[in-house]
Amino acid sequence: QRSLPALTVLWFFGSSVTIEKCRSSTFVLGPVETSVHVQSCDGVRVMVVCHRLSLAATTGCTFYTLTPTQPLILSGNQAVSFAPFHTHYPMLEDHMAQVGLATLPNYWDSPMLVCRESSDTGVFRLLPPSDFYTFVIPFEMEGDTTETPGGLPQEYQEALRQREQRVQVWQRAVKEAGLTRDQRKRLQALVENKFYEWLVQTGNRQQLDSLVPLAMGSKQAAG
Repeated sequence: QRSLPALTVLWFFGSSVTIEKCRSSTFVLGPVETSVHVQSCDGVRVMVVCHRLSLAATTGCTFYTLTPTQPLILSGNQAVSFAPFHTHYPMLEDHMAQVGLATLPNYWDSPMLVCRESSDTGVFRLLPPSDFYTFVIPFEMEGDTTETPGGLPQEYQEALRQREQRVQVWQRAVKEAGLTRDQRKRLQALVENKFYEWLVQTGNRQQLDSLVPLAMGSKQAAG
């Protein structure tokens, strides 16, 4: 079974896509005119605007989608999560128009179980808003899209707002604490250590580390 790097960003702008036998990877796809099929994958995240999404024999995968049809859950899937599409890049809406995809209707939250099996009970869930984070595409390009097309469902938008509010409260508390320079350094070190522990515990360290070669390669190319 092929194992791709922890973070894999693919730009695809066309008719159909198949993702097969991949593990612990993140796929960001441009608008797909017809279908995206994911099979025999473990722990992947797929972010896509497409006409049709189908999946078979996947485990622990999360799909952030904008789609005018119900996602099809075929046989052999376990612990699947669905969430609203949550990213953008400057040319996204132009690309959507070129393949005939719009923001409505959007059935990301209405998957259909096909080939129902006795083991299919509870095979999928909608990602809880508390586990929802937006995804920033780390590339610059020209275009008019500045936010996620169609916006986010209210409960997910509210979760993001509350999280941002907590950050602002924390920043204000630190600013008003009147810490000395040495205390600020110690606090910063403590926060960085806790953040590193969180990266390791959640598996996000692999994704962060995978960006380093990309950044170095970009600098070398620019030089």
